[in-house]
Amino acid sequence: MRTGLDSGLTARFIQVLRIYCYSLDPAGIADLRGSLRRGRYRWFHDEFTEALTTGALGDAMWSGTVGPPIDGTGAEAQRRRLWHVLFPGEKFPTA
Repeated sequence: MRTGLDSGLTARFIQVLRIYCYSLDPAGIADLRGSLRRGRYRWFHDEFTEALTTGALGDAMWSGTVGPPIDGTGAEAQRRRLWHVLFPGEKFPTA
Protein backbone atom coordinates (compact mmCIF):
# COMPACT_ATOMS: atom_id res chain seq x y z
CA MET A 1 0.00 0.00 0.00
CA ARG A 2 1.33 3.42 -0.94
CA THR A 3 1.48 6.12 1.66
CA GLY A 4 1.20 9.82 0.97
CA LEU A 5 4.95 10.17 1.06
CA ASP A 6 5.35 7.31 -1.42
CA SER A 7 3.11 9.23 -3.82
CA GLY A 8 5.27 12.35 -3.71
CA LEU A 9 3.05 14.27 -1.30
CA THR A 10 4.84 15.83 1.63
CA ALA A 11 3.97 15.05 5.22
CA ARG A 12 3.22 18.71 5.87
CA PHE A 13 0.77 18.87 2.96
CA ILE A 14 -1.05 15.73 4.09
CA GLN A 15 -1.15 17.01 7.68
CA VAL A 16 -2.68 20.36 6.70
CA LEU A 17 -5.34 18.64 4.59
CA ARG A 18 -6.19 16.25 7.42
CA ILE A 19 -6.30 18.93 10.09
CA TYR A 20 -8.23 21.61 8.23
CA CYS A 21 -10.14 19.75 5.54
CA TYR A 22 -11.17 16.39 6.97
CA SER A 23 -14.77 15.68 5.93
CA LEU A 24 -14.59 19.04 4.13
CA ASP A 25 -15.67 20.74 7.32
CA PRO A 26 -16.60 24.33 6.39
CA ALA A 27 -15.15 25.74 9.63
CA GLY A 28 -11.83 24.00 9.08
CA ILE A 29 -11.64 25.12 5.47
CA ALA A 30 -12.44 28.70 6.51
CA ASP A 31 -9.64 28.49 9.09
CA LEU A 32 -7.22 27.27 6.42
CA ARG A 33 -8.26 30.02 4.02
CA GLY A 34 -7.69 32.60 6.76
CA SER A 35 -4.30 31.10 7.57
CA LEU A 36 -3.29 31.22 3.91
CA ARG A 37 -4.39 34.85 3.65
CA ARG A 38 -2.29 35.71 6.72
CA GLY A 39 0.78 34.19 5.06
CA ARG A 40 0.93 30.86 6.85
CA TYR A 41 1.71 27.75 4.85
CA ARG A 42 3.26 29.74 1.99
CA TRP A 43 4.22 26.43 0.39
CA PHE A 44 0.65 25.07 0.37
CA HIS A 45 -0.46 26.62 -2.95
CA ASP A 46 2.50 25.19 -4.85
CA GLU A 47 2.19 21.76 -3.25
CA PHE A 48 -1.55 21.62 -3.85
CA THR A 49 -0.96 22.62 -7.48
CA GLU A 50 1.69 19.94 -7.90
CA ALA A 51 -0.49 17.29 -6.24
CA LEU A 52 -3.33 18.11 -8.64
CA THR A 53 -1.28 18.32 -11.82
CA THR A 54 0.76 15.17 -11.19
CA GLY A 55 -2.18 13.06 -10.08
CA ALA A 56 -0.57 12.42 -6.69
CA LEU A 57 -3.81 13.47 -5.01
CA GLY A 58 -5.97 10.92 -6.81
CA ASP A 59 -9.28 9.58 -5.58
CA ALA A 60 -7.82 6.98 -3.19
CA MET A 61 -5.31 9.41 -1.69
CA TRP A 62 -8.00 12.09 -1.41
CA SER A 63 -10.37 9.76 0.43
CA GLY A 64 -7.58 8.59 2.71
CA THR A 65 -6.61 12.15 3.55
CA VAL A 66 -9.87 14.09 3.81
CA GLY A 67 -12.30 11.20 4.05
CA PRO A 68 -14.61 9.63 1.52
CA PRO A 69 -17.09 11.79 -0.38
CA ILE A 70 -20.20 12.11 1.76
CA ASP A 71 -22.34 14.58 -0.16
CA GLY A 72 -22.89 12.58 -3.34
CA THR A 73 -20.16 14.34 -5.29
CA GLY A 74 -17.01 12.65 -6.43
CA ALA A 75 -13.48 13.32 -5.27
CA GLU A 76 -12.68 15.41 -8.36
CA ALA A 77 -15.58 17.77 -7.70
CA GLN A 78 -14.51 18.05 -4.07
CA ARG A 79 -10.90 18.86 -5.04
CA ARG A 80 -12.18 21.56 -7.40
CA ARG A 81 -14.50 23.01 -4.79
CA LEU A 82 -11.72 23.13 -2.18
CA TRP A 83 -9.34 24.80 -4.66
CA HIS A 84 -11.87 27.49 -5.52
CA VAL A 85 -12.68 28.18 -1.87
CA LEU A 86 -9.00 28.47 -0.93
CA PHE A 87 -7.88 30.31 -4.06
CA PRO A 88 -10.89 32.18 -5.44
CA GLY A 89 -10.39 33.62 -8.88
CA GLU A 90 -7.57 31.21 -9.74
CA LYS A 91 -8.04 28.63 -12.43
CA PHE A 92 -8.09 25.02 -11.24
CA PRO A 93 -4.71 23.45 -12.09
CA THR A 94 -4.67 20.68 -14.67
CA ALA A 95 -1.91 18.52 -16.08
